Amino acid sequence: MSSPTYDFLIEKPECPWPILAADRSRCPVAHNEALGVYQLTAYRHLDEVIRDWRRFSSVGTINNKVEEILAFVDPPKHTRQRRLFSKALNGSAMAENRPFIQSVADELVDGLTGRTSFDVVEELANPLVLRVICQLLGVPHQDITRFREWTKVAERLSYSPQKDDIEQIRSFRAYSRELVALRKADPDPPDDLLTALVGAEWTDEHGHVDRLDEAEVCNTLEFLLVAANSTTTDAIGNLFWALETHPDQKALLLRDPEGLIASAVEEILRYDGPIHALQRTVTTDTEVGGVRLPAGATLVNVYAGAGRDPAVYEDPDEFRVDRDWSSLPHHFGFGWGTHFCLGAHLAREEIAIAIRTLYERVEGLRVPDGFEPKQVDAPFLRGWRELPVELDRIVPTPPRAQT
Repeated sequence: MSSPTYDFLIEKPECPWPILAADRSRCPVAHNEALGVYQLTAYRHLDEVIRDWRRFSSVGTINNKVEEILAFVDPPKHTRQRRLFSKALNGSAMAENRPFIQSVADELVDGLTGRTSFDVVEELANPLVLRVICQLLGVPHQDITRFREWTKVAERLSYSPQKDDIEQIRSFRAYSRELVALRKADPDPPDDLLTALVGAEWTDEHGHVDRLDEAEVCNTLEFLLVAANSTTTDAIGNLFWALETHPDQKALLLRDPEGLIASAVEEILRYDGPIHALQRTVTTDTEVGGVRLPAGATLVNVYAGAGRDPAVYEDPDEFRVDRDWSSLPHHFGFGWGTHFCLGAHLAREEIAIAIRTLYERVEGLRVPDGFEPKQVDAPFLRGWRELPVELDRIVPTPPRAQT
């Protein structure tokens, strides 16, 4: 076993794929001596680790502290939370959201009328995703701008906190507690996700009623800021850039957008997904891929490496919007196993609607000559800081189905 050459936590390359391919071929389970972690880059090893929470724990694997919420807890706590969150996420607050997502996308594109340029990330992807999650949560419209700043702070805390970030997070948590208190005090609360979370309950076979406590609900708000906002924003940008840099695939998609948009979304989650890597902690002396791993070791599961594994996907470095995902092994764009993303359906809808609306309504859309995008700073995320485009005009909104 040798040390990997891909030290992405130290230096994050814009194009990591050749380095990841070399590491995966040479040593798919490798001890990174510079970082003091083990990096996994092959699909089969990530699949093994992600499915086994007993040997590979999610507790305390971000920010060096226990987040006590969904992605960062193990069963039985995770099982309990997921059961309660599933009740909230499957309730009326999450139903019939496609028309609303489409209306927000159209409103944002309408706002570009008369413009000759705009930024896909900052003026479409991010405001779309943020407005949708804030609407579903029941966050007052006038507070969305604050949520956007808190999103950036929550991201930054995982890699390079600034002087006033802790104070910003304290401010956000105070705001979250205030929102929760208002819901609990309201005799006729609005029908939104926050109300569903506050009221979610489950009765076991012994008649015991379980509910989420205030800390769990407040932590969920912070978690959703990054999980439902940053990652989906990045996925929209990643798909747009992949299409613009693969004109044959763009042409193929635009010939049949309704028929191919779903497979295009799955393809970008494999080819260049927003979750670059996530950590697990080894709970007991064990091994993966024949490599001994001591208890307490940190594993960095490089999802980006697994998505391009030639042992699993044919021509993995090719971006194909028409791959048949009904017959392919699952990707890790939404995790897998115990921690599969509860918001996967919502994210898929947002990505598909954003891309379809963009190409449907922006005429003469093009990337400026010579532009090369730069990666976002967060080491565990893959997305573009900005994606400026030029355009000729905005096409009026076509008639939309309401269901």
